[in-house]
Amino acid sequence: MTGPIPFGRYQLLERLAAGSIADIYRAATQAADGSSVLVVIKRIRDELSGDPAFSGAFVDEAKLAASLDHPNIAKVYEWGQQDGALFIAMEYIEGTNLASLQQSCSEQGVRLAPTMAIYIVSELLAGLQYAHSLTDAFGHPLGIIHRGVAPQNVVLSSAGQVKLIDFGVARASSRVQETRPGVFSGRVTYKAPEVVARQAVDARADLFSVGVMLYELLTGLKLHAQPETGPQAVAQAMQTRPPSTVSADIPAELDMAVGRATAWNPGARYDNAAQMRTELMTFLQRWDRQNDADGLSSFLVEVLSGRSAGKPAGGFAFGEATSHWFAEGEELVRADPVEMMAPTEAVVVPELVAPAGGFASGSTVMAVEAGGLGKSRHLKAFGIVAGGAAIVILLIVLIISGLADKPVPKPKAAQPEAPDTSGFSGAVEVKIDPDNALIFVDGDPVEPAGNPARIMNLRAGKRRFKIVAPGYLGWEGDVVLERGTPKVIEQKLQVRKGPIVVRSIPRALVFFDGKRSGWTPARLSEVSAAKSHRVVLRAKRYAPLKIDIKPSDWPNDPAAELIVERKLERMKKGRRRRR
Repeated sequence: MTGPIPFGRYQLLERLAAGSIADIYRAATQAADGSSVLVVIKRIRDELSGDPAFSGAFVDEAKLAASLDHPNIAKVYEWGQQDGALFIAMEYIEGTNLASLQQSCSEQGVRLAPTMAIYIVSELLAGLQYAHSLTDAFGHPLGIIHRGVAPQNVVLSSAGQVKLIDFGVARASSRVQETRPGVFSGRVTYKAPEVVARQAVDARADLFSVGVMLYELLTGLKLHAQPETGPQAVAQAMQTRPPSTVSADIPAELDMAVGRATAWNPGARYDNAAQMRTELMTFLQRWDRQNDADGLSSFLVEVLSGRSAGKPAGGFAFGEATSHWFAEGEELVRADPVEMMAPTEAVVVPELVAPAGGFASGSTVMAVEAGGLGKSRHLKAFGIVAGGAAIVILLIVLIISGLADKPVPKPKAAQPEAPDTSGFSGAVEVKIDPDNALIFVDGDPVEPAGNPARIMNLRAGKRRFKIVAPGYLGWEGDVVLERGTPKVIEQKLQVRKGPIVVRSIPRALVFFDGKRSGWTPARLSEVSAAKSHRVVLRAKRYAPLKIDIKPSDWPNDPAAELIVERKLERMKKGRRRRR
């Protein structure tokens, strides 16, 4: 943009970002008192504005979005149509979004303190609870669900405020997707299973998204899931690598909160956002170190100050976070990139002069005259050089004569060129047994796609691969990826075997996979952890107890034994066998 562009009552000042749904602009308008007010204009793409299905859903949802009034939800001032394009005018927030913060933390090798992560999520839950519980004038629930909660839609102001944006656009996109599968299918990492399956959803779908975000904020790991296996990939990551196993400063109690929020079955999640927020806040109050808006503001300044060039002092651009780091869903990209200009003038090499007192390294040849080796010493220098040359010739003759009878040594083989580890590697094909194993690259879970399964867009260089599967011994090793060169990784994991210890109250007879295995306490050796097993406990006057053991039940430590402890229930008198 070369200057302001009129757009109805607004002046579009700067295009902040461009996406598959809309272009985002920083704009200005005049208030009633004549003062200039900054806003954000989200201009819907022409092809969507002309789509009756989207435009109808957009109008319905924009009305609801404009009615939301909460400190943790970005205010929608106006919505409508201008020059044939649908648009929303919303509150301009001097700050950044959560995706940008995550990216900056990753680039700088820092991680949010657990209390900071809980504070951000708690503020987000406050806004969601308000929207979820909103009713009409007659007290009937409006059933507002965001359906698109993701780091890109959580804005952090320079003052430390946490605000959720895009209620109207996210809901409209979701409604169109129900009738046009495959449209707006991005950001699947944060979508609940019922949303991906296009089933009936309620407010608990938003809580699933919040749970995934809490996991990422606590661990500093970025989850990446493909559209066809999104919820499954997320569930496996939560199961195989809960937050407390990533860092020692994350209590195991938070594992339960994350696991409950991201439960596959909505009925196993929190009942509502208020319940989840209360549990997190109660947990936060037991910590010595607290976090609030001031703490978040200071953290933003510390982490993002290096990225605020050209922005107002103490602030950050609303559309700053527009990189490949979160290129999913809207796939935001930098608007109006600066092109690399070719030089138009010849490069002038400065004259080299010998430094006073001696020669600088590498400048000897250029500094002959300045170093005192001028014409007055040419003859002497010539004599020295001639004498030296004669000696060298004599030595060469002697060496040749001495080596005449010796075999000529073979030339050394040329050293292989070092692999090119710049840019991105070619496709990495993975052949893994079992095929349900999880793959981690440099600590982050990745999901192969296609047939054969391939991992795309990995940076070249030495990468640490880790392959794990429930019931198998994991494999971990370094793999060097070369730029543009395909790679095949083939690994067959070894079945894990270990002991199972069965204890019971009272003492009971143990049947393992249908075979009698003695009385409790019983120790079963060399049991395959890759298979499911059934243990049945029987005791006189007690009801038989069946216990199913799955590969995921085994402890993380391969050397640890699996302990099964149960208490049998007394059999009711009516069920006792008659002699």
